[in-house]
Formats: sequence, structure tokens, C-alpha cells
Amino acid sequence: MKTRIITALVSLLVLAGVLYFFNTPFFNFAALAVLLIAVHELTLAFKIENPAVIVFGFAPPFAVGMFYPYLVRVNFLWLGIFYVALFLAVLMVFFYPHYNFANLAAVMIFSAFLFAAFYAIIWFKILYPHRIYPYHSMAYTLLAMGAAWGGDTFAYFTGSAFGKHKLSPVLSPKKSVEGAIGALFGSVLANLAILYSFSSFTELTLKTGSYLIVVPVAIMGSLLGIMGDLLASAVKRQCEIKDYGYIFPGHGGVLDRFDSLILVLPFYAAVATFVPFILR
Repeated sequence: MKTRIITALVSLLVLAGVLYFFNTPFFNFAALAVLLIAVHELTLAFKIENPAVIVFGFAPPFAVGMFYPYLVRVNFLWLGIFYVALFLAVLMVFFYPHYNFANLAAVMIFSAFLFAAFYAIIWFKILYPHRIYPYHSMAYTLLAMGAAWGGDTFAYFTGSAFGKHKLSPVLSPKKSVEGAIGALFGSVLANLAILYSFSSFTELTLKTGSYLIVVPVAIMGSLLGIMGDLLASAVKRQCEIKDYGYIFPGHGGVLDRFDSLILVLPFYAAVATFVPFILR
């Protein structure tokens, strides 16, 4: 547990440093780097030959999404789909039988999930341009992270202290129903604390009833965080691995740390788009 706590504290310091550059290209580069490391971990999990080839192949469309997000629209999206299809075709046609189609397709689908999650942060920036809304995009990003990681933290300690009933014995034997209930409280408390901090220490103004609206949003975010975690666990079970990597001692790899955000970030992006509870 000591290693896990130390790693979490160091990770939070690194995250704070990266968030300091939230509205600069450095943040987008950091997001792209994390995304590509996660893809590399996926290729290793599925035992794909020459994982660097897959990572470099995914780098161009992911870079476009991170640095030129306005191109990720319907009229340009088909180009990205064509690129991925062409990349897959080249690997299968010219390097057969070194690549397995099912494994490549699995990596590409999971990578699409990851891209959608990280693109959600960029979407916050598109919805709320920094020059007009200096705090909105970061607020939504931190709310999503708070729902996922606040829930994770409470689930871990609540489950360790009170866990008796298994939540998903096959996919994740250590997770408990009690831990999941703790996760709900952790997500809600984290979101309330983040909203209060932004409204108290910045110029960000909340809509009437924002604190009430954020409660069901956080609860849904917490449930989606658990679902994303279990999804990643299911993939690990199929790949017969314990962790995706070892970059975070006590936690595993990038995917082990970011799996709960896979569904949470797109959900908060949808909320920010259709049910914004922060005053514009």
C-alpha cells in the first residue's frame, strides 16, 4: 500500500504540473504521448509483433486530433477512417502472417475508445475558448477526472475496510459492492469540492442549482468509471496479463491508471455540450 500511495502522490504532482500548461501546446503533446504509450501497452497485451510499427502508424491521426481538433468533423472524419483501414490493409497484405487480424482489430477498437476519451478534453477547449472562458474547459476536465479517480480512491479504501461482497468475481475479484458504493460517494464529493474551489477561487460563475445537478452527473460518472475499469479488466483476462505495464509502481501501466476515464471523459463532454451546468 505504501508504494501505491507514494506513486499516487507523485502522479498527482506530475498531473498538476501538466495542467499548469493546460492551455498551451505542451498539454496537447503530453496527452498525445500518454495516448501513444497506452497504444503501445495494448500491442504488448495482444502480443503483436513490432509494436513500434503500430504506435507510429497511429501517431498521425492521433496528432491531428490533439493539435488540429477542428478537422475531427464529419466532413474530415472519413479520411481518418480511410487511413486506419489502409494501415490495417497494408499490415495484413504485405506482412502476413506476422499480424493477426483479430488482435489488430481489437487494438484499433480499444485505441479508438482511448482517442475518444482524450479528444473529449480537446472538445472542452473547443466548446469554451480560453480567451472567452478562461476556466470552463479545465473545470470540466477536472470534474471528469475527479469522478473517475475520486471514485477509484474511495473504492480502494472503502473496499479494503468493509468489502465483503464481490462486485465482479470473474473480471476483478478484489472489487467489492461496498467499494463501489464508496466510489459513488467519492465521485460526488470530488465533484462538489472541484465546483466549490472554482467558484470560490476563480472568476468562474455557476448556474443556479449547479451543485444539485452535479450530484447525479457525478454518480453516473462514477458508474461509468467502474464500467471502464471492468472493461479494461476483461481485456486483461482475455490477454492473460495482470497489468498493462509497470510505469506506475503499485498501479501498473498507463492503461491501468487511465482505464476509468475511458467512458467518463466522453460522458462529461456530452454533459458539457448538451446540459452545461456551468454558466457560460
